[in-house]
Amino acid sequence: MAAGDPQPRAQSPHVISLLRYSPAMVAILIVAACSTSTADIDLWGHLRFGSDVLARGHLLMRDPYAYSIPRLPWISHEWLSEIILAWMYAKLGVVGLKLVRFACAAAMVICLAGAVGETSAAIEIQLAVLILAVIALIPEMQFRPQAFTYAMLSAVMWLIARDNFGRRAALWIAIPMFALWCNLHGGFVIGLAALGIYSAWTALAGLRERHGLGPSLKLAAITGAAAAATLLTPYRLGAWLSVLRTLSHPAMINEIVEWKPLPLAMVAIWRMPGFSFVFDCVIAILFAALAASVLIAPRGGDSGLLAIAAVMIAAAVSAFRNLPLAVIGSVTPLARHLALASGMLRRGAPVAAAGDLPRASILTESVLAILAAVLAIWSGVFSPAMAVDFTFPAGAVAFMQRHGLGGNILCRFAWDDYVLYHRLPEGRVFLDTRYEMIYPDRIAREYEDFYNNRADAVRVLDAYPHDFVMLDPGAAANRLMSSRGDWMLIYRDQDSLLYARAGSTAAQIPGIPVIGTAPAPSFP
Repeated sequence: MAAGDPQPRAQSPHVISLLRYSPAMVAILIVAACSTSTADIDLWGHLRFGSDVLARGHLLMRDPYAYSIPRLPWISHEWLSEIILAWMYAKLGVVGLKLVRFACAAAMVICLAGAVGETSAAIEIQLAVLILAVIALIPEMQFRPQAFTYAMLSAVMWLIARDNFGRRAALWIAIPMFALWCNLHGGFVIGLAALGIYSAWTALAGLRERHGLGPSLKLAAITGAAAAATLLTPYRLGAWLSVLRTLSHPAMINEIVEWKPLPLAMVAIWRMPGFSFVFDCVIAILFAALAASVLIAPRGGDSGLLAIAAVMIAAAVSAFRNLPLAVIGSVTPLARHLALASGMLRRGAPVAAAGDLPRASILTESVLAILAAVLAIWSGVFSPAMAVDFTFPAGAVAFMQRHGLGGNILCRFAWDDYVLYHRLPEGRVFLDTRYEMIYPDRIAREYEDFYNNRADAVRVLDAYPHDFVMLDPGAAANRLMSSRGDWMLIYRDQDSLLYARAGSTAAQIPGIPVIGTAPAPSFP
């Protein structure tokens, strides 16, 4: 029992979980979590980095993609995820990427359903909480290494919930999980934090209630072993350093929406079309319901779980990127306290046997299974199509490919991975979207100075061996480029402008500047 919680834990040997009550409903939730198919801005980079490792047969240890700081040490805490994504894409195309995402979503939803089931809440409450969680997580289930973290964190939360509510939990499984997780994505840090918070809270409960330190010592040993397991990466401490570097909020990071504080990010999302209004409302309902239910029924025998949720919510308030972690960390205490507040917590005699647990009827399950299949087809969960909802310099890149142009390209930051993916001859960029992990802050500041045409823009343009400059029409740097006699505009369309040095081979192409028509955004 957690510190300060007189509420007894559930003693039933069998929980009434949605996993058993209605597997078809769980399938619908998994499909719903994968109901969007939009390429994230970083996907091109993940595929390039992963495919290059596969082609070389070994990991990269020096950055071959940037010219601002040649041979910069390359540390990637998500190298295994990138290899998996690149391999699946090479074998099965977009369907391969969707299969990876579906596997992560399935693991996440199944583990969340398992964790919520441990609370002994009524099925109605379990279902309502999981629906809210899945709606909140739909925009975050992208084709990125983060999907592996959502699955892994959900599994850790299930183990913790199972242990917290008095059922046998093989917490030692966390040790090999973290050994794998630290190679998939840097989110292993938040998983360790959850395990550490729960261990500390259990120790506090043992001291307060004089139960002894036996259980807490076991938890501490597992947490320590899991932490040691995170060193089992090719980069060893380098993986930790790259994660901590990202968490230190390096230059330029606050301009990215997902790194903005939660209130500011939600305002930005509110102004976006489509799903945005529903998303903001669901987030508000989910966290308001947790706060209200805890106020109404504060004693739930789950103080450790509430502490984890509080830390993750604080992380989400600090940076919108952490919102999925807060949702995953909150669903179990939300179900528990909603059940207590509404009087829908199952109490009484233990269930005699697993076979006596209630289940949805065969007819209901059949209808739900059909609905899951229809939803999967309608939303294109396994279709070969991939949507793109932002513009890329497809026309400028195609122009360079037609004329065999390549070299060092100073381009809009959001385009770097797209340019790298299309592998122009000797093509390198000023910095890529992994900049916050390894690049010095001055490189990001110099990019911002140039792109926004600030006082230092001329120095940045002259100080580095740029061969091309590729900008969107709205970039302030276009004013600088058009004023320079040593640079020439060689291509333009409605999405991009491409400049080359005067006197270069590219500047001798007949008919420049070529006025093109940008193709519709598409993947890849």
